[in-house]
Parts: sequence; C-alpha cells; structure tokens
Amino acid sequence: MARKPPAENPAIRRFGRELARLRNLAGMSQSQLAKAINVSGALVGHIERAERTPTQRFARKADEALESGGHLMGLWKDVQQAAYPEYAGSFMEALPHALMMRDYHPMLVPGPLQAEEYVRAFCRSSNPMETEDRIDRLVEQRMRHQELLTESDRPVIWTIITESVLSCLVHTPDILHAQVDRLLELTGSGRVQLQVIPGTVRFDEHPGMDGPFTILSLPDRQEVAYIEGVISGNLITEPEAVERLSLKFGSLQGVALSPGQTTEYLKNVRGEINGQHSVAHLELQQRGWWPLRGSSGDSPNGAGAG
Repeated sequence: MARKPPAENPAIRRFGRELARLRNLAGMSQSQLAKAINVSGALVGHIERAERTPTQRFARKADEALESGGHLMGLWKDVQQAAYPEYAGSFMEALPHALMMRDYHPMLVPGPLQAEEYVRAFCRSSNPMETEDRIDRLVEQRMRHQELLTESDRPVIWTIITESVLSCLVHTPDILHAQVDRLLELTGSGRVQLQVIPGTVRFDEHPGMDGPFTILSLPDRQEVAYIEGVISGNLITEPEAVERLSLKFGSLQGVALSPGQTTEYLKNVRGEINGQHSVAHLELQQRGWWPLRGSSGDSPNGAGAG
C-alpha cells in the first residue's frame, strides 16, 4: 500500500523547504545527499516535497552532511512537537533528554510499547467520527514517536501495566498476538523492563487505582512527572509531588510480577493464543479463574486466585 502524505503540517513543509535550500547551497543533488546519509534518493525527494516526515536520524545526518550547524535538528523538534497536542509539548521536549522513563498504566499499553495493530485499533475506537485518511495520519504520528525508542539509546523504559490491559484484547486475538510479540521483542532488547500486576491483587491493596502517570529521570538528577487526562495533561515539577509518585511506582512494583515472571507470563499467553483453546483459556484468565503462569497461582501479595 502506498504511503499517504503526512498531516497538513507547516513544520513538515518548512523542514522540506530548508532541506532543499541547504542542499542546493552545498551544491549537492538529491542522490548525492542520499548517498552521504545512507538513505534513498527518493526519500530525500519525498521529504523535500513534504510527502514524508523526517526522522530524528535523518535530520541529524543531513545536518552533518550539509554542515548546517544543527539547523535541521532545530526544525525537526518543531516537526515532532506538532504531531502531539499542545499541552504535551513540555513533556515531549523533556523525553529525549531523559535517562529513564517509569510508566504506569492500568488501562492501556503505553505509547512507546504499542504494536501498530494496537495503535490503529485504539485510534479508530477513540476517534469514531474520523475518516480513514485521518486515522492513517494519527497512526503514522504515533508510530513516529516510537523512533525515540529505536533510534536512541535512551531513555531506558520501566513500565508497569495491569493484567486487564492484555486480557481485554481476548476477543481480538490478532491484536493481542501482535501486542504480546511487540512486548517480548522490547523486553528482549534490554531497553524495556516490564511488569504485569495480576488481576488477583485485591482492590484495597492496589496502589494504582487512581490512574496512569509517567516519571522522567533527567541527567541533572532532577525528575519530572506527567499525568495525562482525556483532553489535558499536567507536567509536574514540584519535588514533593514527584517523590510521592516515585514512591507509588515502587509500591506498584511490589504487587506486580517480576520482569522475569512477566516475560514467562507473556510467553505463556502467546502459546495459548497459538493453541486450540486459546480464547477459552484467556477468558478464564480475564475472569480471575485461570491463575497467572509464573505466579504459582498466587498474587505477589499472597492473595489467591479464588
């Protein structure tokens, strides 16, 4: 399927114009620039015409090849930020500088860990009035965000999700399969640590019932937190508030499976998906009647599955 043009984004058009201008000033053809930064000549043309969105690597390599003093990287930051709501701008500016991201979500797979099939289903269900072209653009924007994970060695990501995040996908086995494979790929890379909180953890012993949050650890030993709502988000910089969320994250780790147990759980889920009775087994798990594999039938706080 042919790629669709990115969303009507002035930052993308500005990047393309500046790329073409700098390339001409350097006396380079599109093919020569492409060879210098190890991409196809067609890609250079697409980006100059604002038909493709530049990646961080492309902007950095083009800056080096054209000796433009970081000008394109500055424009790329505008491109990246324009793909997200205005309220997320400060968080998105902080994210590339973070050494570690600690992320907790009780309802969704966090963005950097989402499989494309999961992203598309989420965008479609969250935007029922949008056209397919608009959904395609939303998916492209969200997948571009994941390039921060694949093209950089930071931040290291430590994520905690609840068991229901995956068990709610039981009736969409293709999405579940793709998402489990994505999580296994990321945890196997060493960049991501993942823990799952079993559904057997009691309500009155669950420290994360009040919603998702993210904590970024920055190079200057400062930490900031981010709490995202339906139509707004809040970047938290007050040390005491961030410390409370950090302690909460530690409490969540205490009731979750260890990273090793979580990996075994994901492998067993994938095996059940591939098995003859996968849907029935996962439905039992969803209802709390099928204990988590790797947890010996008990939640980490000692509560049984019954």
